[in-house]
Amino acid sequence: MTEKSAEYYYNKGIVYYGEGKYNVAADNFKTAISINPNHAEYYYNLGNTHFKKKEYDLAIECYDKTLSINPNDLQSFQNLAIIYSWKKEYDLAIDYYGKIISIIPDNSDTYYELGNIYTKKTEYDLAIEQYNKALKIQPNYLAAMEALSEALELKEAVKIKEEKPIAIEDKIDNNAEKATEYFDLAVNYTKENNYSFAIENFRKCLKINPNYPKAFEFLNRLLTVANSSNFVESLDNYLKLGIGYIEKAKFELAIDVFKKAIKFDPNSAEIYFYLGIIYLKEKKYNLAEESLRKCININPDHSVAKEYLYKVFLLINAPT
Repeated sequence: MTEKSAEYYYNKGIVYYGEGKYNVAADNFKTAISINPNHAEYYYNLGNTHFKKKEYDLAIECYDKTLSINPNDLQSFQNLAIIYSWKKEYDLAIDYYGKIISIIPDNSDTYYELGNIYTKKTEYDLAIEQYNKALKIQPNYLAAMEALSEALELKEAVKIKEEKPIAIEDKIDNNAEKATEYFDLAVNYTKENNYSFAIENFRKCLKINPNYPKAFEFLNRLLTVANSSNFVESLDNYLKLGIGYIEKAKFELAIDVFKKAIKFDPNSAEIYFYLGIIYLKEKKYNLAEESLRKCININPDHSVAKEYLYKVFLLINAPT
């Protein structure tokens, strides 16, 4: 058979692949390969067919064969990285993402995926490094922002767990009053924007009482601020970040973000709308009413805010 025959079967395989008929597609790709075994695209698309059928080991063989013919095939690197990550063979996945970076060093998605792998490996410093690289390339990368925050939180949880109890010579009594003293000090330092001393005192509080209310949350918030120099201040970014926290039920963090957004743009109806939604979820109905009214004052045509305001009105005036 001729090269034209190989192309004929290859093209048939592409059609069947597009129709989701993966078994028939695979048969045609294999026939094309039997005619011309030196064509990288044939192996690559056969690999994709195995990938779709969740036959990952066979897919790996095909992508490896593709790379033996075309050593810089980016899509093969990408798919191999994904498969090895799914198989929890993280070091191999990292290796293939590294190959991608050597060819395209400014792809934010690659650094984001690397960060995810290091997080799965509980190597949080490396994860944080990769997320920051992703954000340097794409400052508005919301998923990377959220992943960075989560990695910082996990890192801090491990640090607190592994730290030894405070030594006797530090003259710290492990009691609720001392934990409260450290917490109050940390809050005051935070108000003064003295974040390093605030972080230090939140950590001391948590050494005494790892479950001290709000201390861990406030500490994580400060660490996020300290590592968020890549955040580009804009109304859209504040809204995306705040909505992301709402979706994760992290309402205090969302409130903080929206309060900062108000300072950035005090005439945004949407900021007050989402604050109203949070307060409604927290059953703080008077605050919800206040925020929703501010939203409607700025945008009298905000029909959804009016609907929620009516709900809040009914809740406030419900018979007890």
